[in-house]
Amino acid sequence: MLRRTIAERVVIEADKVKGSRFFATLAPAADRRAVARVLAEVRQQWPDATHHASAWRLGPDEAGCDDDGEVGGTAGPPILARLEGHGLEGVVAVVTRFYGGTKLGKGGLVRAYGGAASAAIEAVDIVEERVCSRVSVQCAHGLVGPLQGVAARFDGVVEVAWSHPPTVHIDVPVEAAHDLLEALVDRAAGQLDVLAAPGPVQG
Repeated sequence: MLRRTIAERVVIEADKVKGSRFFATLAPAADRRAVARVLAEVRQQWPDATHHASAWRLGPDEAGCDDDGEVGGTAGPPILARLEGHGLEGVVAVVTRFYGGTKLGKGGLVRAYGGAASAAIEAVDIVEERVCSRVSVQCAHGLVGPLQGVAARFDGVVEVAWSHPPTVHIDVPVEAAHDLLEALVDRAAGQLDVLAAPGPVQG
């Protein structure tokens, strides 16, 4: 499974609307902490701005937005709609407004914030990355090699921690994770401990 995301942050100034200036920041965000960090950095960069409306989309079922004081539904949702429209995940967008003295009205705000977000998306390189799931097991030393062989059949990326007993971490395409776990258990004849069932890893 592949997802569309971005690798680097981009900051652009969008078209001025009736005297108001709009700056759009689009950045990668792996989790809510990253979203909060980007928001804090933007606020620190432009402390005198009137609004910092934002939207984030971490996955197909994990998204949110904030109007930051603008009329409800006129800032955050239009930004989020642009992220969804481009199928972007693992991203946060912040549109910063410096009020220019003329009210834009609800329709004007929706167009201005959505347009600024679109301009940032057009300016960034969109990449596709594999969505992986991690399986972690502990087993006897003699089983590490055989389990690596099983992982190879599923295009797994293996990391071994040579503890006592060894811990084997395997990242595989998310759609293959459960089949991999079953194959590992079968190959080890049940002689392993599952430390982490399939969980999300992007890479």
